[in-house]
Amino acid sequence: MVNKETAPRPWYKEFYVWMILFFPFSAMVVGFTMLRISLVTFDGLVVDDYYKRGLEINRSFERDKTALKYGLEGYLQANTNGALRLFLKSKETYPLPSQLKISFLHRTRKGFDQSITLQRQADVYVGNIAPLIDGLWEIMIEGQDWRLDSIVNGKISEVKFFASEDLYKTTPQI
Repeated sequence: MVNKETAPRPWYKEFYVWMILFFPFSAMVVGFTMLRISLVTFDGLVVDDYYKRGLEINRSFERDKTALKYGLEGYLQANTNGALRLFLKSKETYPLPSQLKISFLHRTRKGFDQSITLQRQADVYVGNIAPLIDGLWEIMIEGQDWRLDSIVNGKISEVKFFASEDLYKTTPQI
């Protein structure tokens, strides 16, 4: 016998229906949100050709060893406006070049990398760069046949560069 006083409730007023539908709907919302984030913030590859880069590693070590042979040391000062001053010293037998290339390479976001040429003015090299974001940076100073580099985490205001024999006794940590 059916009780006429208690009519069945519509399906959309039942708690269990919404509890079961909650998980598929929340998965769809999260999925579309992640899709939107991935399309809007494309970072790209840090290095496009890993194999070619791996073959060049030995040539890079030779440039580091040449910097050690010349006795090169550097001290970089950068202010918030992007003005750079690089103090470079070497053995007296090595004449310092009139220009140097300096590169600021972000460890994970290639789009923020910058390279400029520093001009020598008396005993200091000067140049300007666009402001850099906080993060892990590799700063590389390059001459004709040598290279100095340093890794900085955070804001770049003062950085020291030196060629060291210890670089070749251990494996690089990334």
